[in-house]
Amino acid sequence: MTMSREERAMLAEAADLHGSRPRGDDAIQMRDIEEAIRRAGERERKRRRAEGLAAAVVAAALAFGLFAGPGSLLPPVFQATEAGPTSDMPQGLAPFFSWSPDILPDTLNYAWRHHYVQPLDVKASQDGYGIVVNGVIADRNQIILLYTATSAPNREIYGISDLKLTSSSTGAAMDNGNYGSYSNQRERSNLQSYLGISKISLDPAAIADRPSRIWADFQIGAVPDGRTKGWNRSDMSIVKFSPRLKVAIDLDPRFWQAEPMTALSEQTVTIQGHALRVKLEAYPISTRVTFLMDDTLLKDADFKRSFVLSNELQFSIYTRDKGSSEVQQQIGSSVGDWMEDGFQFMIDSRFSMDKPKSVRLNFPKLPGTPDLTFNLSP
Repeated sequence: MTMSREERAMLAEAADLHGSRPRGDDAIQMRDIEEAIRRAGERERKRRRAEGLAAAVVAAALAFGLFAGPGSLLPPVFQATEAGPTSDMPQGLAPFFSWSPDILPDTLNYAWRHHYVQPLDVKASQDGYGIVVNGVIADRNQIILLYTATSAPNREIYGISDLKLTSSSTGAAMDNGNYGSYSNQRERSNLQSYLGISKISLDPAAIADRPSRIWADFQIGAVPDGRTKGWNRSDMSIVKFSPRLKVAIDLDPRFWQAEPMTALSEQTVTIQGHALRVKLEAYPISTRVTFLMDDTLLKDADFKRSFVLSNELQFSIYTRDKGSSEVQQQIGSSVGDWMEDGFQFMIDSRFSMDKPKSVRLNFPKLPGTPDLTFNLSP
């Protein structure tokens, strides 16, 4: 069976949304293809960075007349307040805060409490399909988009088959190959409308210029009326894809300007008999934990393989406020990757804007290992 890029992306998202891969040899093959494509993309991006090409400026022909204008900007100060009722939110944002309990609504409420949600109302439509971006949350590591999609007549939306972010200043892709899209499937009474949240990991080299305007390029996947329920999702033949729907988003510059809370000193943990230095940086909606290694370990393929597969890497995060009260943080998904100086985890988190005094890492799979406590910059 031959599948287009869009069909492969749709099949991969189907597996993510429903918690398991579709059955059948084709589905397993597509999973492997998607993973191979992702890894190849990562290798190519690292090669470009190593050769100094990642910052090359690409001329972008921007058709301004096709896109909506800027959205509302953030208040002048990121300030902790008690979150108001959803009735105080812009109409387009409120539905995202009323989803069933999940890590994403917790993140949204945390960001809203700190006035860190940028309301938007930018839209595009073609051939009966439409997209409205209702809001955005970002830091230097990831962007979270809140949006509403609508289908063409006689079609039911299954999901977002593809989403690309590009910088308006360079035309370069901003993501690093990792993104996830989520919908509140249990509360979808109208299959012609789709509330979605997409979280896109950012490539640091691609956002070095901290663009003030970005382009979000969506493609919607839909099936004929009445086919969503009971559909065998390994059968992609009934899926139709919308035209590319592009919107311009004028980001508040403070998403890029928000400085991380950094550990005042590195700590050391012993894993697999090796003492590794650990550093921590906490951004508004993400935390970066890096295990620093010397060249000998970085060139040891057997060690690197066992390191990635080891359960010993699991850790819990606790924060301590200035009043010495400690809270265990319910962190979200994490992405790990090898860097030039070691192994780095990028973790969804929501504590740095509360300005904790310190962060403690506990390693439950390493009994007897002392916890790592990082005192943070003001």
